[in-house]
Amino acid sequence: MQPAITIIVPVYNTEKYLRECLESLVHQSFQNIEILLINDGSTDKSQNIIDEYSEKYTFVTGITKENGGSSSARNLGLQHAKGEFVIFIDSDDYVDERYAETLYRTAVRQCSDMVICDFVRVTDDGKVTRDYKLDLGKEKIRILTFLSCNRIIRRSLFENYDIRYCEGITCEDIPVILQLEAVARNVKILPYAGYYYRMNPESATSGFKKRGIRKEKIPFDALDQCIQFCLENGKNFTKPQLEFYICRIVTSLIFEVAKGGERDVIIYMCRRLRKMFECYFPDYYKNQYIKLTAVPHIPFSQRAGTWLCIHLMRRKCLEPFACLYAGISK
Repeated sequence: MQPAITIIVPVYNTEKYLRECLESLVHQSFQNIEILLINDGSTDKSQNIIDEYSEKYTFVTGITKENGGSSSARNLGLQHAKGEFVIFIDSDDYVDERYAETLYRTAVRQCSDMVICDFVRVTDDGKVTRDYKLDLGKEKIRILTFLSCNRIIRRSLFENYDIRYCEGITCEDIPVILQLEAVARNVKILPYAGYYYRMNPESATSGFKKRGIRKEKIPFDALDQCIQFCLENGKNFTKPQLEFYICRIVTSLIFEVAKGGERDVIIYMCRRLRKMFECYFPDYYKNQYIKLTAVPHIPFSQRAGTWLCIHLMRRKCLEPFACLYAGISK
């Protein structure tokens, strides 16, 4: 029988957390699932744990591959997936026991191609530090978190639109999730926090924030293709909304990815981003959602950061600001 849900878990050197993750998955209240554990070239004892669970549970399958990053692991998982819906879980995170059922039942009941839920951020030892609530607000602009892992997605979207994760870049979730949200039918935001997102100090994201980022890792080409895709195929948000989302993404790149970055990389990033806006959104600084008083359900710090970055970009002052910020945030 075809499973209703395929849960794809990329695994890379997470033996410290993997068992907690898998325990939360194999004991889901909804059992019409398959779990694909993609070992992305781990050098620790993760494979031993994968073997243990795949031998014990018939709906768990382990797949090994050479190290290529979480994007390549997710893409491989999509190749093997049989479920009507897909859920991605990071191997250092965990979910509550009704996670799959809650998202799946909502998707079926609402005839939705994608259901997105709130999530909880926890420390390395499991202490809750923040709840993320993805409120749409009256403007129908949601607080942006382009995670792959706090949602259920109808698998046919990947196939019908030939959507895959770009490999070899950072922030690879962003362009994929934005494309999926652009074409998904009846996207639902669920006020339910069943996903526990761990701030793992050894994760790839933590790594590039500590060491900076190389030019080739910044997802410029993927964002460019994403914008073109959304403009051609998108049906779920207007061009001003897409423009605002890209503005927020750029702000995130400046304030998060650029932390501790080298000066030449920061300047290259800012100039490339400005050219992208000039190409697709020449009047970006006039966007109605960028005003400090707009979208009040979004935290003020995010609104202010976006407003600042966009107006600095317009005046060609973003480069010195970003270099200064990168220096003081080391």
